[in-house]
Amino acid sequence: MLTPPPPDPDCLAISKSASPATDSTVEPGELIQYTIAYTVSNASRCQNSQAKLIDSLPVDTIFVSGSASDGITPNPDGALVWDVALSASSGTKMFSVLISETQCQNQGAVYNRAALLMGGRPPLLSNETSHAVLCGWPFAVEEIQVDPYPPIAGIRSRVSVRIKNLSTIPEPVTVSFQTSPNVFGIGLESLEFAAKALIIPANGSAIVTADLMPAVSGHFCLFIVLQSPRYGYDPHGPYQRNIDVVEDLRPGITDTLTFKVRNPTSNTADIRLVVAANTCPGWTAIVTPTKLLAMAPGEVREAQLQVTPLAPLGTECHVVVIGWIGNRLIGYIEKVDLPLVQLPVELRDQIVFIPDPQVISRTNEICVKLQNPMPVSRTVTVTFDITGFGAGLPWTTVATETYHLPPNSMDLYCTAWHPTSSGHGCARVTLKQPGYLDQVRQQNFEVIRTSPDGPPCFMVSIGNPDGVLHTLLLKPVIYGIDPYWQLRIVDVLGNPPPETLRPYQIIELHLCFAPAGTLASGRPATPPEKYKFGDESLVDVDVLLDGASVGSFSVELQPLHIYFLPISMKH
Repeated sequence: MLTPPPPDPDCLAISKSASPATDSTVEPGELIQYTIAYTVSNASRCQNSQAKLIDSLPVDTIFVSGSASDGITPNPDGALVWDVALSASSGTKMFSVLISETQCQNQGAVYNRAALLMGGRPPLLSNETSHAVLCGWPFAVEEIQVDPYPPIAGIRSRVSVRIKNLSTIPEPVTVSFQTSPNVFGIGLESLEFAAKALIIPANGSAIVTADLMPAVSGHFCLFIVLQSPRYGYDPHGPYQRNIDVVEDLRPGITDTLTFKVRNPTSNTADIRLVVAANTCPGWTAIVTPTKLLAMAPGEVREAQLQVTPLAPLGTECHVVVIGWIGNRLIGYIEKVDLPLVQLPVELRDQIVFIPDPQVISRTNEICVKLQNPMPVSRTVTVTFDITGFGAGLPWTTVATETYHLPPNSMDLYCTAWHPTSSGHGCARVTLKQPGYLDQVRQQNFEVIRTSPDGPPCFMVSIGNPDGVLHTLLLKPVIYGIDPYWQLRIVDVLGNPPPETLRPYQIIELHLCFAPAGTLASGRPATPPEKYKFGDESLVDVDVLLDGASVGSFSVELQPLHIYFLPISMKH
């Protein structure tokens, strides 16, 4: 096929520039302004028609509200789209983004390219701009979780954060867990309720946890603040979890969420509130007021987010409101469309096997922890499925149960089952409740007891669940295990996993840890005194067939339990 010649630049052209200039370095929190120059000539010889100019927000960046030409905002997929009319002269469009701290653990660079689209012609692409992200701060915060969430007064919540050391040397860090006396909002002050100090090995990832005993039920704003002896406080923090997930939403009926807004600066300032993202199709989302004028330092006022949802509910879409002082982002809140009774993404403590591992000589139970955060009772239906430990394996339905959840309650709900084999297994639960999409989660988690000498080996089953040949890819992530020990995955003969799985094929794999190598690799040549660090040692493995996940499994390494029998003494 012949490639069509490029268009006459006097007829159709596009180019892109940036400030700071392309190929320069930027840091998290810094602003990049993009300028797109284009020509769509109205000259008859050009035979042009109406065009669209399209650009997308770069990965791991945040759109600066009000920065786009003509007042447009990004679509739910992050695309900025301008309609471009024919003209005798060239034009420009502009927008700005802030570099997110997630750049440091993901991309490490910001790339961007625009395109002109015109019917009957191939897309005309601009030049690509690129900015390397300078991550002098050695840590990246990957995930903050709270269980249960929203918290229940008088019931202990477990807060956990995952932190990666991006440097090539061990780094000490202090992790401060904080909440706000104003509970939920934007720009709020915070008070520490727990702190932990640890050393994260070079290129290692840690899980750090703390317990919170909430005085009241409902949503709250959680802050994570990192401090390093060498670098001081994290310039990209504090990190926050500020998510509203429990509203009794009804299709077509406007819901109002009232939240606090505080001026966190030392100067009187105007604060702009903007709906920065709305991934819920057909929903309207309005924040009022859009500007809080002349707020004194530390002053707190109220604002409201009004959303009008459409069916179906429970899609896990979200609406994000961001607060700005000039070009400085001061915080955000996020409303997520989840059912009133919800299954959290992290299910390791939510699904319980009794006994664990299961025993074939007796009646066993599978239980799921369910929370009803509403002041009225709720009725839900739960289907329990079971399979072996691994991913891509066939499921067997154990039972379907209907449960009645009392108001403001949290409890375990169980069903009896009779396993046909002993050992560890994987459970899947499907939660149904009127008016919401079904929720499906699976618990594929195993605890392995370890010795102080080093991490152990463990075995998993990986299957191809359909009748098509698929490529196989395993993506492990390791927390709390010194990178001196590297995970190696082999089959029963000691060979690497196959590149493909035949239809319905099931294979057994051994996952073992082995020394990483020598000093040349940037890791110690001798084993560290302790191979575990942080509050948990965990291996998460995602299993992909043809690039799509078919499941995952996790293994937590815990120390051996040693029991001492009493000594009988004769007098």
